[in-house]
Amino acid sequence: MRVLQQSRQRLSELVEQRTEQLQEQQQQLAREKQAADAQREVAEKARRDIGLLSEIGRQITASLDVAAIQQTLYRHVNELVDCSVFGVGLVDWQARQINFDFVMQRGQAFKPYQRALDGPGPAAQCALQARELNLADLGQDNRDLQPEGEAPLRAQLQSGAEPDEVHSGLYVPMMLKGEVLGVISALSPRLRAFGAADLDILRTLGAYAAVALDNAEAYRRLQITQNQLVEQEKLAALGSLVAGVAHELNTPIGNSLLMASTLSDSSKRFLQQVQSGALRRSELERFCQTAEESSQLLVRSLGQAASLVTSFKQIAVDQTSDQRRVFDLATLCREVVLTLGNRLRRDEHELRLEVPEGLTLDSFPGPLGQVLTNLIINAMVHGLDGRKGGLLQLQAEALDGERLRLLFSDNGRGISAENIVRIFDPFFTTRLGQGGSGLGLHISYNIVTATLGGSISVRSAPGEGAQFEIVLPRVAPRGPVGSP
Repeated sequence: MRVLQQSRQRLSELVEQRTEQLQEQQQQLAREKQAADAQREVAEKARRDIGLLSEIGRQITASLDVAAIQQTLYRHVNELVDCSVFGVGLVDWQARQINFDFVMQRGQAFKPYQRALDGPGPAAQCALQARELNLADLGQDNRDLQPEGEAPLRAQLQSGAEPDEVHSGLYVPMMLKGEVLGVISALSPRLRAFGAADLDILRTLGAYAAVALDNAEAYRRLQITQNQLVEQEKLAALGSLVAGVAHELNTPIGNSLLMASTLSDSSKRFLQQVQSGALRRSELERFCQTAEESSQLLVRSLGQAASLVTSFKQIAVDQTSDQRRVFDLATLCREVVLTLGNRLRRDEHELRLEVPEGLTLDSFPGPLGQVLTNLIINAMVHGLDGRKGGLLQLQAEALDGERLRLLFSDNGRGISAENIVRIFDPFFTTRLGQGGSGLGLHISYNIVTATLGGSISVRSAPGEGAQFEIVLPRVAPRGPVGSP
């Protein structure tokens, strides 16, 4: 009996021991499962964060406008990081300062302010040392921020609320290729407000912002350069216009001088005969005939010169002022051809005009004249280079009561398929380093589409010349195309 009791007790202990082991194994499995789930959640969160930050980065770098970049950056940081004040400062190394042109506190914009790079502030330290700063206790913020159009921040915000006291600050440099372009600052009224995750977010977005801001600055410089080249192109065209008109004036002015000289000599001889008393009727008639012929030639020559000067004045005013007015297309085309006549004759090219009278436009004659000039010069420089006796044609017709079509063609060498798709691109030229800027057709495209509200296209094949088609409204848009 005693042995049986001992056996039962022993069995009970074994069962209890085994139960404890099973429970411990189950707990271990539960802990391992919990750890695995936690790791999966961390991995999933990291994957989501990477995807989210990549998408945010794509949005930030999609713009070339500094203000849009800053707004996009603020919007996403405001969603991901709990901060009351957010600022983006761009470093001006030459002036030795950081320009905080974009600062927001709880959705309200503040006036721009500057921080000296040689000062003691955390923004300067962040920029100079090119390192991140996570300051857990800043104390009272000593900056005198100011809302747009409002009294100083320390007096009162627009909402009437008192400004936040700043106790924590996170400063991240925006760097590209080892150079600090700016500083992102996030401030909070809470102590130790920012953790490692906040730093990772600002670090990643700061890298995207640096790329976007560098692209925006490069685009700004490109625009400045392009505008300068456009102005140079306009001045060069005006200089060519002056040279062409000066050459055209040589003939009528030369004829006028010759006839004036002839008339002067005849008058002297006639006066001598009168004074000597030996004037005969035949000599009087001869003098009158000479005077009449000389006067007629003088009137015609001076009239031609006056017409040239008038045309030149109108073209010069149109091209330099870009004024809108009602004009006759045929008259404009003749004036353009007149200014290029010297160059056409020098290269022995013929330009045929088939533009009917009475096609009036309420548009911009200067820009349109520049387009036609660019097309003619482009044909001579590229299509007919090295050739004599080229044929150029400029035709126009009314499509309906609201539109007309201009066709300009040449019988030159044509354009290859690989070049024709890039012909309107800025700075594209097949004569790089040989006097071609690559802006003539690009400027023409912009004028036709943006200023005149029309369209321009080209058809060509090697050896078959080129044809440009321009479709224009008879009345140009009142504002920039695409504006409300």
